[in-house]
This record gives sequence, structure tokens and C-alpha cells, in this order.
Amino acid sequence: MNSTRDIDALIEMMAKLPGLGPRSARRAVLHLIRKRELLLMPLADQMQRVAATARECANCGNVGTTELCDICTAEKRANGQICVVEDVADLWAMERSQVFKGRYHVLGGTLSALDQIGPEQLRIPKLIDRIDAEEITEVILAVGATVDGQTTAHYIADQLEGRVRLTSLAQGVPIGGELDYLDDGTITAALNARKAALADAALDERLKAEWLDVTLPSRPRRQGTLHPVSQVMDELAEIFADLGFAVATGPEIEDDWHNFTALNIPESHPARAMQDTFFIDPVERHLVLRTHTSPVQVRSLLDRGVPLYVVAPGRVFRTDELMKDGIDHLDQ
Repeated sequence: MNSTRDIDALIEMMAKLPGLGPRSARRAVLHLIRKRELLLMPLADQMQRVAATARECANCGNVGTTELCDICTAEKRANGQICVVEDVADLWAMERSQVFKGRYHVLGGTLSALDQIGPEQLRIPKLIDRIDAEEITEVILAVGATVDGQTTAHYIADQLEGRVRLTSLAQGVPIGGELDYLDDGTITAALNARKAALADAALDERLKAEWLDVTLPSRPRRQGTLHPVSQVMDELAEIFADLGFAVATGPEIEDDWHNFTALNIPESHPARAMQDTFFIDPVERHLVLRTHTSPVQVRSLLDRGVPLYVVAPGRVFRTDELMKDGIDHLDQ
């Protein structure tokens, strides 16, 4: 008889959660067992209650314990605006910023020809029905800045063109970025500076050229996994997020002031030398490929003030690494 069978099964299940691998799952389970009365038993009771009561909102797709969530039933949120997001995690990220005062619509994913996900597999028809039923005047497309996300936004814009005002998140959302990993300040800036979707004719033509026909047969999906470095970066971001830190991002091409001067790095420091640093303009030396992610902290501090709780993962570039082992960047 295996005396640890139940514990091993719990570790195996925990390892399937986002941001947890086998090693971190074992640490979590061991911590729960050591804190049986304080954490393990209350957690088990709470999970049983959530498993019995959690359900999707019949109107917007949010997760709650009633047929309609608190946002859909709040009269003050009926201001004629609907923010369209990919999943519930994005909705929670928007709510965390406390800047949007309207209602939401959760699509449940994005259009994908490869995965055979079309409009009917998402909540797009329900969104169209809500436009007239709730007297919607503006639809904010807050989907991710990915290929599938922008394809989905373009499709929704085509369906709603001429019926409501269409806007999308503007500055602050990086290409390929997902809302759940953005800090509150970035989401707030992007929402406040949103621009009219498809108002730019050049952007409209580019999106049409990138349109994917979701009715085409799908291709076999390649099996694989995230690169180990990406997995570690995601796990670290999740750990710091649980501790109350926001994930901050910034430009990889930095100016001299943010990369050196603001950090009290003197003019004579070796890091400013050509053999150690990639300068974009070698003569003036005003622009440089960042040598660390500290400039992101500087920008966050200037933008948000103190107290500041951020973690700034990202690529940094050093020529000494190139000379040493054949690479020109590393993840910090």
C-alpha cells in the first residue's frame, strides 16, 4: 500500500494549474500540510463551496455564484458601454484598474482557424443581441494584441459596423500582450486613450490583408510546449503577482538618461563603453539597447510614484555576452 498515494495525487493535480509545475506544486502541497488547520482545511472547505456554487453569468459570461453577476445587475453600470474581453481573467484585470464603469462581455476565447473555433463557438451572437436589448452606444474591443485577438476584433467590428460606436484600447498595450499580465496603470492609460476602431484606413487595409477564413479546414496542430525560459518567466510573474506586485514592461531601445544617468552610473563606468553595450547611434550615443530592466522601474516610478511594487522581466542586451558564448541578449 502506498502511504503517500493521496498526497501524490494532490501534487499531480496542483501541477496542472497555471503557473505551477511539479516542483512548485510539491512545495505548495507541503506548505498546506504543515498549515493544516490554518490553510489546508479552510481551503478545502472553500473549494467545495465554490465547486458547488460557481457558475457563468447568463448575460455576460463573468464568473459568480448567481445567474446574473453583480456587474450586470448594477443599474449604475448600464451607461451604454460594453467592454469586450477574451476571458474572465481579462475582465478581472479591467475591474482591478477601477477605471471602466460600464458592463462587460466575455467572448470565451478568440477566432482560430487552426483550432476550428468560429463565431458560433464564442459568445459573439449573444453580444450582437445585447446591443439592442441594453441600448448599447459604444463597444470597446479590449481583446489581446495577438493575431487571433485582432482577427476577432476585426470580425466583431464588421458585424457591428454602423450600429454602435466602436473603439479599442490604444497606447500602452504591447504587441502580443495579454490584459491579465498588464499592470493597473497600463490598463488605465490604454482605456483612457482608446481610439476609434478601424478609423485609420491604412490599418483597415492591413487587417483585411491578414484576415483568416475560419471556414477553411484546419491544419494538424503541432504538439509542443513553451520554452523553458518562458515558463520560468511566467512562473516568476505569477509568484510576484500573488505577493501584490504588478508586472511592468518598457522599451528595449532606451535613451542614455533612463539606462545610465537616472541610475547614477557615471560617464566613466565600463558599461558605457562600446565593447560592452550596443549603441544605436554610436556617435551621439543617445540611444542604446537596454543593458538591464532597471529603466522600466525608473519609468514606473516617474509615472506612478511611491510606494511602487513592480517586477520588470524582459530581455537585456550586452556585447560582452556575444563575445563570451555567442548570444547577444539574456532574460532578466
